[in-house]
Parts: sequence; C-alpha cells; structure tokens
Amino acid sequence: MHPAVGASDDTTRAAAEELPGFRFVRHEELTWREVISRDDYIGRWTTVSSFLVADEPRRAEMLADVHRVLDEHVDTAGRAELDLPHLTDVYLYRRA
Repeated sequence: MHPAVGASDDTTRAAAEELPGFRFVRHEELTWREVISRDDYIGRWTTVSSFLVADEPRRAEMLADVHRVLDEHVDTAGRAELDLPHLTDVYLYRRA
C-alpha cells in the first residue's frame, strides 16, 4: 500500500554500497510481528511522509484505499486487530 514502495522494494539498496571510511561487515534481516488495532493502523498512515505532503483530495484517496484493502482483504476483513508483519534490515560497518 505504501506509494513509495512498488513490487520490488529497493529503498535499502544504497545501504549495502561502500561508505567512505567504512568497511561493510554484514547484513541481517530481522522479522517480527506487531498486533495493532485497525484504528491505530489507519492513524499510522496519517504520519507517512507521502500522506503528509499530499493535497486533501489525494489524502482522501489514500485513506479510502487503505480502508478498502482492510475491508476487502481476506487477512483483515472484519478484524478489529491486525497482525502486522515487519522486516528490519540491519547493516554493520566498521571504520576502515
């Protein structure tokens, strides 16, 4: 649903590139889940930068899209609480 992330998420690709003065050591992916209420999930959407910079008609469209997905998707339809998966990329570098 995030407008900045498409079918493939390249938002962390730059982190694996060489950093001046540092040596890449390793990369770890941490997966975890958060139980969040539907209302809190929708509220979180109102803090996303692409939402904040959008004009009112686009904000209304984005919120309508979020509601539609929550109402129609088999994993979220009719649920007051959602099981929200997260993926955190951790990169370790050492001074060169």
